Amino acid sequence: MKFSKNKKIISLISTINLDKLKKITKNKNITRAIPLPPIEIKKGPVIVCPPSKFAKNIFKHLGQVLELRNEKLSYKFWSTASLMATYYEMLNTSSKWLIKKGINKKLADTYTAELFLALSQDALNKSSQGYKKLVADSQTPKGLNMQVLNELKKGKFFTKFTKALDNVNKRVSK
Repeated sequence: MKFSKNKKIISLISTINLDKLKKITKNKNITRAIPLPPIEIKKGPVIVCPPSKFAKNIFKHLGQVLELRNEKLSYKFWSTASLMATYYEMLNTSSKWLIKKGINKKLADTYTAELFLALSQDALNKSSQGYKKLVADSQTPKGLNMQVLNELKKGKFFTKFTKALDNVNKRVSK
C-alpha cells in the first residue's frame, strides 16, 4: 500500500502497530485511534495515539478524546476496550435472570439498562473518589452487594477477569 507522504492516516486496526503501519504505507504521518461503537450516540472515550490535532478534530464530535504519546500504553486501552461483549453479557444475564423470575422482558431489559447506565454515570461523576471507595461505599456489612461481591471473589471472577485482560494485552502488544 502506498499513500502520498502528505496524507494523514488514522488507523483503527487494533492488531497492527505504528511501526508496521509505517512500513506498510510508507508514510510516517499515522495516528492510531480507538473509537468504540457508542460513538454512534456521541458517548465514550476515543484514544488517539500519538496526539494529532487532525484526529482530535474528527473524533471530538463523537466522544471524549484522550490523547497518548506512548503507543505501548495505548495497548492497555485496546485491552479494556475488549470488555464490550462482557459488559453486554452481564446485562443479558441480569435481564434473563429477572425474566426467569417472572418479570416481563421489556421491564427487565429497561430496568437492567437503566441500572447499569446509572452506575456508570455515578462512577463518572465520582471518578475523583476512586473506584475502591465506590466499591466500599456501595456495600453495607452483611448486605446484598457485599454478598454478591464476596461470592464473585470467592469464585475467582476478578482473577479470571484480570487474566483475560492480560491475554488480550499480550495479543495487541505484538
